[in-house]
Amino acid sequence: MAIHPGDNETDEQRLARLSRNAKHQREFYARKVPVMKAEIFDAIGRTCAHCGYADERALEIDHIHGGGSQQRKLGGGAYGYYKRISDAIRAGSKDFRCLCRNCNWIAHLDSQPVKVIPAAPRPVGRPKGAKTQFTHNHCSKVA
Repeated sequence: MAIHPGDNETDEQRLARLSRNAKHQREFYARKVPVMKAEIFDAIGRTCAHCGYADERALEIDHIHGGGSQQRKLGGGAYGYYKRISDAIRAGSKDFRCLCRNCNWIAHLDSQPVKVIPAAPRPVGRPKGAKTQFTHNHCSKVA
């Protein structure tokens, strides 16, 4: 009698079982992630907190104090990411808001230190004595 699934199965049976499990997981996450995302937007609002834009195709979850990229790196894919946000909101966190993509990008840029790179001096005109080489067939002479 097998104590654990797969104790007495062949490699082909094991691969088939794992494939079925992966398919069920993909189907579960495909159903669950949009529901979790909708619950988050229900909690934080469905219009941009900055400009009032309301087209849901362009709305994003903004981490007010930053840290969204670190939160995504914790793993778990989209499900894990939205689950952490959902759990934080249920616990009373006010660290999230709804922003449209434009306002979210502007907020991101405003939070970054601005690096000013001095422009290299640009030459004006041709150096003395330089000749122009024409490359067109009808202008093949060196001027």
